Amino acid sequence: MKLKFKLRSDEKELTPISFFFLILSDIFILWLLFAGLSEQIQQISTGYDYFPYKYREMLIEKTWVENNAVDKICNDILSRNRAVYRYSEKKMHPDCREIEDLLIELSNDSDLYARVEKYDRLKDNYDALSEQNKKSREGAALSLEIENERNLLNENPKVHNVISKIFDYQAREYTAAIAGFRKIFALKRVAIDLAFLIPLIALLAVWNRISFKRNWNICLAVSSHYVLLPFIPILFELFRLVVEILPEDLFKDLYNYLVRLKLVSIWYYAAIAFSILFIIFIIWLFQTKLFTKEKSFIRRYVSGKCMNCNSKINYSAGYCPVCGYSLKVECPDCKKTTVKNLPYCSNCGKKITER
Repeated sequence: MKLKFKLRSDEKELTPISFFFLILSDIFILWLLFAGLSEQIQQISTGYDYFPYKYREMLIEKTWVENNAVDKICNDILSRNRAVYRYSEKKMHPDCREIEDLLIELSNDSDLYARVEKYDRLKDNYDALSEQNKKSREGAALSLEIENERNLLNENPKVHNVISKIFDYQAREYTAAIAGFRKIFALKRVAIDLAFLIPLIALLAVWNRISFKRNWNICLAVSSHYVLLPFIPILFELFRLVVEILPEDLFKDLYNYLVRLKLVSIWYYAAIAFSILFIIFIIWLFQTKLFTKEKSFIRRYVSGKCMNCNSKINYSAGYCPVCGYSLKVECPDCKKTTVKNLPYCSNCGKKITER
């Protein structure tokens, strides 16, 4: 027996090979959708643009302390001058931006950069010594020279100003600001996604409508299928929005509770179940509200086309002259003939429950 697949019961069947290629195209289009959305979202500031990793370590985790602040500033100056460094134009927390500007100013100071390079060479020379040589007079002298250079750098007004700013800002609280920006970013991301996906859905719906009017069976089957794809990234973004807007501790506590019960898989089952229910809802919406047989018959009647072969006909006749399809049916209430497949009788106005 020849196996065939149908996307819609009233449209042309697809062979297995056609269905296979349609699934491949689904995967490719979904990849393009997610890649395009990701590229678009990169144009706005994310949470890690607003408060970069370096400043989280510096101001929140407080890894920049008195003993290593000069070395970290020197490493920053060297990295900016030895590699291609791009100044970020994206929105950054005012404190991070202020320190960033000061660090850029330090990296552009040629005299300071020369002293930093000298300090770095001295450290490299000391690190290259064996443990025994580090304890020798030569090693002690080199260590003293390194300490002097570090002190000179620390006393540099610009370097001292940056270190003072960092230590002052370490006393501030940034958790609320980061959490607030993360929520705003989540809302912006969903808005961008919808601005990209809703016009796409509209275009696919127009393609579907045109295919229906012109009786392009293959295009109708494919467009009816594709119009659902943009809802997958919408589902993904809405789920991520809920996760990011709700209190972070809520999900953390729930997850930890499931871990203690050794039932962490329930977390993933719930996510899978939610995804399946959402897709079922979307398919139900399209199949029962937007692309139903009844609406299809109504559109063909309004456009004066046969409900079976889509040929242009006159509904005052009893049969389609092209395919022989019966255009009339008896109303079960008034017993008069009315147009077949329409929801209401044209004579008595009663809803026709039988087809």
